[in-house]
Amino acid sequence: MPRGRRANIGRRTRHASQQQVYSQNISEERQNIIRENARLRQRVSTQRSLASYNRLAFQYDPTANYSDDEN
Repeated sequence: MPRGRRANIGRRTRHASQQQVYSQNISEERQNIIRENARLRQRVSTQRSLASYNRLAFQYDPTANYSDDEN
């Protein structure tokens, strides 16, 4: 008995399609919660990266090239 023909799409394409269907089905309230969580994660990440420079002048390393650092 021959099987039905499967769509010849890659895993990434299939996953992207599934994600699109999922995002269309979730409620607007849930989407707002997801966006707010993403903003909070970004804010915490930024604060952590800036916190590493707190009191850095008292821990100066003459061998480090501080001019190459983006921050």
